[in-house]
Amino acid sequence: MKSTVPRPIIPGATRAPDFCRISLVGLGAMHKPIQIVQKPRLGEAAPSGRYSIDYRSKVAGTDTLTFVLSWIHASTGREATGTVTMNIQVVDAPL
Repeated sequence: MKSTVPRPIIPGATRAPDFCRISLVGLGAMHKPIQIVQKPRLGEAAPSGRYSIDYRSKVAGTDTLTFVLSWIHASTGREATGTVTMNIQVVDAPL
């Protein structure tokens, strides 16, 4: 999995970005949309298309997000399902 975080655009910015996109592109063809089964406590998350989740928080600390993925297994052609729990460390300083 790959996570991308936008960096401050304005030189000398002192505020950290409050948004990230968690990309799940490398897993293969998604069979069903991503389902969030445990929402984060400090922020908010929502599926963004079939292959990513957008996460946002203005509160620093460790947050947890749990979601279910369903994809077509490349070698068998069968549907595969997995539950993923991510711990997200939210910081309050620019990267």
